Amino acid sequence: MIDKLIIGSRGSKLALEQSKIVLNKLKFINKNISCEIIKYKTKGDELLNQSVQNLIDKGFFVNEIQKRLISNEIDLSVHSLKDLPTTSDPKIILSSILKRGSHLDVLVSKNNETIHDLKDGSVIATSSIRRKYQLLKINPNFIIKEIRGNVDSRIKKLDNGYCDALVLAEAGLNRLNLNNRISYYFNLNEILPAAGQGAIAIEARKNDKKIIKILDKINHYESFISTKIERDLLVKFQLGCNAPLAVFAQIKKNKIYLKAMLFSLKKMEDITISIVDDFKNYDLIIDRVYSEFKIKNYTNILDE
Repeated sequence: MIDKLIIGSRGSKLALEQSKIVLNKLKFINKNISCEIIKYKTKGDELLNQSVQNLIDKGFFVNEIQKRLISNEIDLSVHSLKDLPTTSDPKIILSSILKRGSHLDVLVSKNNETIHDLKDGSVIATSSIRRKYQLLKINPNFIIKEIRGNVDSRIKKLDNGYCDALVLAEAGLNRLNLNNRISYYFNLNEILPAAGQGAIAIEARKNDKKIIKILDKINHYESFISTKIERDLLVKFQLGCNAPLAVFAQIKKNKIYLKAMLFSLKKMEDITISIVDDFKNYDLIIDRVYSEFKIKNYTNILDE
């Protein structure tokens, strides 16, 4: 019988809010479980002057917490799934995914402008090459500016004149009760999300069967499978978290709907694939997508 669980989390407002969501779900399934959240500062939080492309693929947002998990300092760790590298320490397992929040990207602007209100030369801040590429497809005359920091600090920079608009994940704004700042919701034809966007991930020690059994009770199976498909596509192409790949998979009425895009920011070209298949074939869908990209000579898209 486990009567206390220690949860590891980054110290940002969003990370702590997501950890509280997990805590509340654990207490809901067993009111006798005591839960404590311990917050950690990761290298990704400290190196705010470096481009995010140099950080995520090395796991800089999660490594410090994973070390605490392996050393038994904490019992489980909570992350934004899109921050997790596709490969991890063999002692750790991605145990559960909560029911996925919104997968959409949204615009936050100074004067509540939509993306269509913004004029040529407008400055939009984002640290994501995926968002940058798709924004420039909407309007090649936008100026894209690098930005780092948590959601609050980015919005503060916007309000202080750093840029005209930001692109952020809707799920994070919803969890922070900042959805009143959203001025535009991008549809999937405008901005396709990153693998795992909107999902909260929980890691545990691979050999800790008791913890895994508890976490399985809060796992949302459809969200787990759909985000696994998205991340497996990254692995298939041998790409990291901040890859030139956008992808979204959804399960509806025993069907899988998947849309994926490989792009080149240098060449301003992309290949987009859309597939619908039976859910029973979910373990085969990655090979099918990969085959379709091969037919379209996807290697010509990827930058050297």
